Amino acid sequence: MDGFQRKIIRLLSENSRASVSDIALELGASRKKVKETIDRLVDKKIIKRFTIELAEDAEFTSQPFRAVFNIRLVAPNCRQLFADLQKHDEILGAWSISSSDIDMMVLVEAKDVEAVENVRNSVARHPLVQTMYTNSILTTWRDPRSTARRDGEADV
Repeated sequence: MDGFQRKIIRLLSENSRASVSDIALELGASRKKVKETIDRLVDKKIIKRFTIELAEDAEFTSQPFRAVFNIRLVAPNCRQLFADLQKHDEILGAWSISSSDIDMMVLVEAKDVEAVENVRNSVARHPLVQTMYTNSILTTWRDPRSTARRDGEADV
């Protein structure tokens, strides 16, 4: 790795949101040269990802609360229910289920139990929902959306 690449890495380490233009200005180089260098560092997997660091008191530093809603519908119309549920930012995923008891599963994540309960109450009042029960997620052993892992867990 040459000195120019090291300087770019240092600047990105300090601020992963730094624009290519700002880095070019800081280093006295062309925007094109900086972009090509960053692209090469990513292609060679020297830079694996760009990330952020949260303040200690930031809302997201605590573990969010997750739950799964198991929903039975009055009529088989998961598509319509999902369309209506998309207004909730807390909903991470939804699946139609082949089961005699459940038509749909919905994964929810929020800052605390109360926020999940608010979403649950809203979903339960939907005219398509016949019955609904909730399972709280206690421990996440593997999350395909994240590279984070618990101590002792193998890389995913």
